Amino acid sequence: MRADSIEIKRESRLGFGLMIEIPRGIFESMIAHAEREFPLECCGLLGSRCDAIDSIYPLRNEDRSRVRYTADRRDLIVAVRAIRERRGEIGAIYHSHPSTPPIPSRVDLAENYYGDTPRIIVSLAERRVEVRAWRLGLDRFDEIEVIIGQGLSSSGSVVESSSGM
Repeated sequence: MRADSIEIKRESRLGFGLMIEIPRGIFESMIAHAEREFPLECCGLLGSRCDAIDSIYPLRNEDRSRVRYTADRRDLIVAVRAIRERRGEIGAIYHSHPSTPPIPSRVDLAENYYGDTPRIIVSLAERRVEVRAWRLGLDRFDEIEVIIGQGLSSSGSVVESSSGM
């Protein structure tokens, strides 16, 4: 894993106090998922309870593509049920950009079916992994600061998809 060479981009235009805190273990699992699927895009969900990210659900990419993703419907149903059973909600959606910067694409904006749910993009385009988060609108996106929390909390979990990722 290249987690020792992770770059979290923070720029002055972040304002409005927008941020997402991800426990270190979940953050590292998200990057590992992106690296396992390279050179294809990966996708997954982060679950949250009480406004705190506490679980990760790697999903298979039905498209098996380098430039787009469609979450496997069965994996998505299993993940959403698991989140609901934990009395949680979808805290964020993540995917990777294997060869481009972690900036939302036109496709990301056009296929935004989850409103203002934060989107995390893991870029593997450079020597360093770069992770950025966004809130998407119809024709714009606003950056959200990413903060890595202290380890996987006792209530946090890494939940593998039905594909055995």
